[in-house]
Amino acid sequence: MSYSEIVDLTELGSQDSSVYSDGASDDVFIIDAKPPDKKPKLDEICSNWSDDSNLYLESLVAPTSAYTNVAGIPSMLMVLTEGRGFASEIAYCIFNTETSQCTVSQFADSASYSRTIYAIVTARPQIVFVPKAMADGKSKAMLNIRRYLPWLTVVPFERRRFSDANGYAYAALNAMFSYLEHDQGVIVSSGSVNITYRQMEDLGLEDCGDSNDKRERSLFGSINHTKTKMGSRLLRSNILQPSTDLSTIYARQTAVLEILDHEELFFFLSAQLVEIPDIDATITSLIRLSAVSTSRQVSQAINNVLSVKHVLQAAERLASGFKEQPQCALLSSILDVLTESRQYSADEIQVPIRAVYKPSIGYIMTAKRSDLGSTIPEEFVNVTLKKQAVSFTTLDLIKLNNRLSSVVIEINLLTEKAIQNVAEVIRENITVLYRVSEAIGLVDMVVSFAHYCTLHSCVVPEFSDTINVVQGRHPVLEAIGREVVSNNVNTTSATFTIVSGPNMGGKSTYLRQIIYMVIMAQIGSL
Repeated sequence: MSYSEIVDLTELGSQDSSVYSDGASDDVFIIDAKPPDKKPKLDEICSNWSDDSNLYLESLVAPTSAYTNVAGIPSMLMVLTEGRGFASEIAYCIFNTETSQCTVSQFADSASYSRTIYAIVTARPQIVFVPKAMADGKSKAMLNIRRYLPWLTVVPFERRRFSDANGYAYAALNAMFSYLEHDQGVIVSSGSVNITYRQMEDLGLEDCGDSNDKRERSLFGSINHTKTKMGSRLLRSNILQPSTDLSTIYARQTAVLEILDHEELFFFLSAQLVEIPDIDATITSLIRLSAVSTSRQVSQAINNVLSVKHVLQAAERLASGFKEQPQCALLSSILDVLTESRQYSADEIQVPIRAVYKPSIGYIMTAKRSDLGSTIPEEFVNVTLKKQAVSFTTLDLIKLNNRLSSVVIEINLLTEKAIQNVAEVIRENITVLYRVSEAIGLVDMVVSFAHYCTLHSCVVPEFSDTINVVQGRHPVLEAIGREVVSNNVNTTSATFTIVSGPNMGGKSTYLRQIIYMVIMAQIGSL
């Protein structure tokens, strides 16, 4: 019989982390956490469970999880299906409607369907689509989902949407795009969606908290110093699923150390990353096609082309920050991606003059003074000079403004034709934007790790088959300004460790500290 305590770690005092060893046998360490001087006012919630997997699931999907705050979270859709027969074969497809990121997976789950529930909780879908037979029948997967996620919106799908001739993962993918196209009218251009297949093995089961949580009371909020949306998403996904590949971990560590050794590069990258827009959102707007063209869509198409220009210019500026070829292989590969994007440089998309609409006078033209040079062409009339810009019009434009209501349609048609040609060229090279987005997200995450090291005393972790931490500190408590007592952890001579102590004595804080440090080491942070 085991008991689960739900403890608010943010209310614990600094003495929670003080521990001692009583010199027991070599195989067992007895750690007794001393209670704080002033006991926090918390309701003790204890539940009796006979199954460890159920105990984990209950804590994972408790009301204090990220599911309680969905404001600002990107709209997520999920299609879930299970294999036929007695095997617990599960497949799903997750689609982010704001970034067009698509993830599919297929795996064999346990009897408690812990991996399925974990995938739902971490993805935070607002709607989950399942086959009608799965929703209405006696599916064990649905019974567990409804038990642990009673607030989840589940919508049944007709079986004909699921074509499982090529596997269950393909069936979920087919059902997802069938819904987007036929039910939502979302049409994406051919060959433009980046689909990722996720392996469910070796998952780090960690709830990193809400990405919008400004209180920094989660591991994600404590170490997140990213400047871009891409970097923030990459950091969160790495915390949820830490890497088990040592070459990837060592490459990130080396990149962090090289950035720390070059202070000028660190400040340059930090300043440039702030100016980079959400590339994934731009890709989403580009790859979606519309059957009917409106003036609003034409305006959005123009903004997309200008956004691509801005992204390519930003990638070029980032590459210029590396005065010499990086010694680190990871930074070198990132630099190669940023440099390769120059062949699609924004110089090919010249927009020196732009039209501006003002309700009182109609359309006028504006340009930078530096673009026009020292002399202004004679055909420009009503010229207004400002510090950095020049506004003007032409006789032809004045005539067009006089019959504005009829000309707007014509302007939009002409503009649409030109912009769509440019947009089609961009769609044909959409992989360049995907690569640039991944490269910028990765360099943003590495710079974030370096930023964390400048604020805290960090060391380079080494990997072995044991855990040996000297003077380790709880990253979350330290981030929120609490004075914490450092702890040592050594499992070299212990088969297992027993942590004992009274309620609110800091046992959970001590264990979470160890887990957090291991996760930080596996994602490449110092």
